[in-house]
Amino acid sequence: MCTIVLADLARELGAEAATRFVHDFVDVWPVRRQRIHAAIGTQDLDGAIDAAFSLRSAALMAGACPLAAHAASIRATLHETGSPAWEYARRLLVALDELGDRTVKTLAEAIALWQLGTGN
Repeated sequence: MCTIVLADLARELGAEAATRFVHDFVDVWPVRRQRIHAAIGTQDLDGAIDAAFSLRSAALMAGACPLAAHAASIRATLHETGSPAWEYARRLLVALDELGDRTVKTLAEAIALWQLGTGN
């Protein structure tokens, strides 16, 4: 986790808005995961690249740098041509699921502590 990113987000948007953003990120994780799985499973190149880019962008804003980097790796893999790229992208989804689940758990715990500390 890039905790400095969360601190910067809170400074720029205010603690309440930053907390809401992270809550939304955590809540939307299952939808994002399903979207990237579906696009890769059906070999929908545009959908898969869009899903990976969307996840990367949101993860960066939430301070989830390792998850953002993994989403970027999937996106880069999809720019390769041919079926090996799809197979490799499918293998990367296993690690994405594990990393994403750990990330949202960590973010949820951090936000809970943050809210306790700020009195929200």
